[in-house]
Amino acid sequence: DDLAVGGPVGLAALSRVRLIVLGRPFIHAAMHWPVLLTNLHRRLEAQRRRLAVQGLAAHLPRAEDRVLLTLWLLADRCGRVTPDGIVLPLSLTHEVLGRLAAARRPTVTLALQTLETADFVRRRSNRHLALTARAHRRVHQLTTGSNGASPIGPGLRLEQTP
Repeated sequence: DDLAVGGPVGLAALSRVRLIVLGRPFIHAAMHWPVLLTNLHRRLEAQRRRLAVQGLAAHLPRAEDRVLLTLWLLADRCGRVTPDGIVLPLSLTHEVLGRLAAARRPTVTLALQTLETADFVRRRSNRHLALTARAHRRVHQLTTGSNGASPIGPGLRLEQTP
């Protein structure tokens, strides 16, 4: 459905996805197993939090910080820990990354060059990106305000789960 303000909402996927429509059969199953609703609400809340952080990240003033935090959020969902850092096994175009980080493609290109020069991000031979320990420290600064600035959200803390 369209929202009352802001126009239509759309979804884009970077890879194959499977969508499930929760209709009448789900409602009947939930009547017998209420834990289904509990799990659904837990997942919805986790998604709401991720979207809130993504929305806050989009308002950071520096494009490098927006791109870095966006990459970190993606890595938190699907990254692999390696000796080089957290590898993001996605082939992201600068255009797609720009849409996620609220930046134009040329700005993303420059931001990635800056992030690579500062050793926050390393490009691997398969074109995947690896986020380094320096990236982790920078994300920590951005999200906790430990660099003297305010954090990006009230009490917001990003934690990498094992």
